[in-house]
Parts: sequence; C-alpha cells; structure tokens
Amino acid sequence: MEEPREINLPALQASERQYRRLFEAAKDGILILNSVTGQIEDVNPFLVDLLGYPREEFMGRKLWEFGPFKDVAASKTAFEELQTKEYIRYEDLPLETRSGRPVSVEFVSNVYPVNGGNVIQCNVRDITIRKQIADQLRQARQEADEANEAKTRFIGLLSHELRTPLNPVMMVLHAWKNDKRLPPEFLPDLAIIERNLGIQKQLIDDLLDITAITRGKLKLEFKPHDIHELLQYAIEVAQPGIDERNLRVVMALDAHPSIVSTDSVRLSQVLWNLTNNAVKFTPAGGTITISTANEGDCISIGIGDTGIGISRDAIGGIFDAFEQGPHGGPLGEGGIGLGLTIAKNLAELLGGSLGVQSEGVGKGARFTIKLASHILQFPGESGTVDSKAPL
Repeated sequence: MEEPREINLPALQASERQYRRLFEAAKDGILILNSVTGQIEDVNPFLVDLLGYPREEFMGRKLWEFGPFKDVAASKTAFEELQTKEYIRYEDLPLETRSGRPVSVEFVSNVYPVNGGNVIQCNVRDITIRKQIADQLRQARQEADEANEAKTRFIGLLSHELRTPLNPVMMVLHAWKNDKRLPPEFLPDLAIIERNLGIQKQLIDDLLDITAITRGKLKLEFKPHDIHELLQYAIEVAQPGIDERNLRVVMALDAHPSIVSTDSVRLSQVLWNLTNNAVKFTPAGGTITISTANEGDCISIGIGDTGIGISRDAIGGIFDAFEQGPHGGPLGEGGIGLGLTIAKNLAELLGGSLGVQSEGVGKGARFTIKLASHILQFPGESGTVDSKAPL
C-alpha cells in the first residue's frame, strides 16, 4: 500500500500566493471554468475591466448564459469540443461590453489537471486596436490600389492622346525631307525637329509600355531566336551614338548554344535600351563591353560601360519607375526614368532577370540579363501576359 505523501504546506501556500499575484496582475483576461459544468469559477481584474461587468456577474454562470457570449449554440459547441480536444482557439472572436461597445479578442482555452481533477483556463487577449490597425492598412492598400489603377488609366489615355497628333506631324516631316523642292538650308532645322519628335515618341512609347505591363495587357510571342543576332541589331541601332562619341565596343560572345525561346521584339527592346544607356552615359572615348556566356541552363548577357556609374545610394532604386539615378539630366538624356523599369519588367516577363552592378560614381556600370536556354517551348502560352507590375 502506497504511503501518503507529505504535503509541504508552506511551499504550497507560497505557490498559490504567487499564482494569485500573476492572475491578478495579468494584462490579458483570464477565466477559470469548471471542466464538467462550464460554470465560471474565477475571473481576473483585466477581464472585468475589459467587458465592464462586475465580478459577481461572472461567478457561477456559464459562458452561454453571460452577456458578452451571445451565441449560445456556438458557445455550447465550443465547450463540447474543448472537453474532447482539450484545446480551442479563436483568432478573432467578436464580443460586446456591458455598455454595448464591440470588442475583438483572441480567445484560447485549455484543459489543465489540478488536484486530481481538471479545470478550464480561458485566456482572452484584446485585439481591438490591432484589428482596427489591420483594417485601416487594408483600406489604405485598397485605396492605394484604386489610385494606382486610376493613375495607370490616366497615363494610358494621356499617352494615346499625345500620340494621335504626333503621327501626322511625323508624316508631314517625312514628306518634307523627301521633297526635292525643299531648299537645303532647311535641312538642319528639319533634323532638329526630327530628333525632338523622336524623343517625344520614345517618351510616349515608354508610357504606353509601362501601362500595358502594369495592367497585364502586354502581348508576347515566344519563338526560338539567336541572342547574338539580337545583340548585333542593338549595336546597329546604337551605332550613330557610338560613332558620335567615338566609343570603343568590345564584344565577347562566348555563349554556345545561344538560342533562347523569346519574344524578339521585346528582348531587342531590352538590349537596345541597355546599350543606348551605356552610350548616353559614357564620356567620349570610353568603352562599352558586351558579352554572353552559358551559366548552367541560362544564357548570361552583360552590357557594361566605363561611364558615370551609379552611386551606392541610387543603385537600390535604379529600376524604380521615374527613377533617374545619379545622372538625371534633360529629357533628351535622362528621360523620365521609365527605360530601366520597362527593361526589368520585360526581362522578367520573358522568363529571365535583369540586375546591375557598379562600383560607384565615375566607375561605370554593368547590367546583366539572364535567360533560360536550351528550350524551344516557353512554359507559357503566346498572347496576353498577366504582368501586373507596380508602377
């Protein structure tokens, strides 16, 4: 026969006093329930203050008989579940104070063994302010999304409206340039008009592109193409600027094979954009390096320069919309800061990535595109791409 254990009464009393102090001082509500009947056996001051009921109105009552817990069926079901699982949790339980003020709480109940029996402890945490903040953030995000969509629609509409009068002006300019009756002294003036119309057209095209990307309406057609041929085309497009600034172009096209499944028009746009940037921001007599290499299942395309470089502070936001980096400059040089944003989004829509490295201002920059190689079928269908890139 087991001998009765000796109870250390002073230690037990000290433990109970410590528990009571913690119970009374807790900054969460605590309810102690009878595990058989569900009646409230104790409640701490925090919950009394939170719900506004006197302590005596808690005592001896069941949760479903008590004002804040109005859903009787749900409370009874929860109590039955608790007796089976010995644990229930509600992330967001709506309660109501005695004065009718709504309160949101996190409600956790556990069954604990005490003195040979069981008790239920319910911890009630007030999350009203946290929920209000979450609701406000959700509302703010929704309003921001709506404002962003309105801005995108406006930019798209504005771009179309700007392009409409631009097209006939360019047609007239082209007709004048080819008119043999035009006096030669007018040709320099026409060249100025043509150059500035080209800048205007590029700005409008950038706005239309970023609108299409943002709204997920960009159409891409994937077919096998040779990266090296597309790079040669980008160099040809940039050649007038290269010649004007007397830049040296060093090519190291080492990727073999060099075939990728891509949209040639959009990838050429990315390559031309990066090459043109290198030309614009490299001083006369500088060097542009263009290279390709195979890296596992990817082809890496590098376009570097010995130009003005990018500061450490600016490099983190160089691909952000309307970001002009350290150079800024007039629209003819710095643009409105959409070129690199479009290039990065296009690279990603083409199944690749675009990154940048620079050791700082005056030390040049290198942009690197990585695209999957050895594939003749892109893992997505031709047609409309759901891009949804933030502007």
